[in-house]
Amino acid sequence: LRGQADMLYEVGPDANEILQPPKAVRVISHLRNYQYMGILNVRQPKLKDPGFRRALNAAIDRQSLVSDVLKGHALPADSAIWPSNWAYDSTAPAFKYEPQKVGGVRTTLSCLLGEAALERFALALQQQLQRIGVDLRCELTSLDVVSERLSKGDFDMFLSDFQMGPSLFQTYRNWGTGASRNMGGYSSPKVDAAFDQINASANEDEYRAGVAALQRAIYEDPPAIFIAWSERARAVSTRFDVPIEPGRDILGTLRQWKPVPEPALTGQN
Repeated sequence: LRGQADMLYEVGPDANEILQPPKAVRVISHLRNYQYMGILNVRQPKLKDPGFRRALNAAIDRQSLVSDVLKGHALPADSAIWPSNWAYDSTAPAFKYEPQKVGGVRTTLSCLLGEAALERFALALQQQLQRIGVDLRCELTSLDVVSERLSKGDFDMFLSDFQMGPSLFQTYRNWGTGASRNMGGYSSPKVDAAFDQINASANEDEYRAGVAALQRAIYEDPPAIFIAWSERARAVSTRFDVPIEPGRDILGTLRQWKPVPEPALTGQN
């Protein structure tokens, strides 16, 4: 704001509102292929039931979280698949806000956090899950401890944002049986079959059919609480002319940025 920097790499939701009015700064946002979600450890007896995991997803008011916690700078995630993927099926079953009480006894879930910035997010999730009889016990700890507990399976849920696009490779890394980033021990024959179908596709129609099958399979047997696709905002001085391409990070056009010519001074007679 003082004109001492030409660009701010990342603008947080709160700072976004502060930077918007001044004419000297332009805030430019784009939707990231990173999704806020709570990975569930399905090896835990209380999380083995797909019906319970569907109930957890139905308890989440995603639009409220986007509006209140992320200040509108995100897109509610009603699917595990990046919505800008060319094969995304908009007609497939999607997670909706339909909260219903679960069982007769309250369930407690531990939630690991490795970033203090997620505490407000976790608190909002905690309040929403309480309404269906689930108590979320949040634990903020160091990344080293998080890594150790994830490797040991000593958690119920891990809340963070994860790259889930643009291709389906990232989706496979999370939800394929035995895949490299499958931290919750998730395994689904239908999900694995859908990945195999996608991999063996000989044409566009077969590929789309495989993606649709994958979306349905994950909806029926969710491995996580899917919350929102995050947005990244960057602030740039208006001294620069910045080309903007829809859906693309402005850093991708950095070589095309040009200083805006200063207005010529008009002399007085």
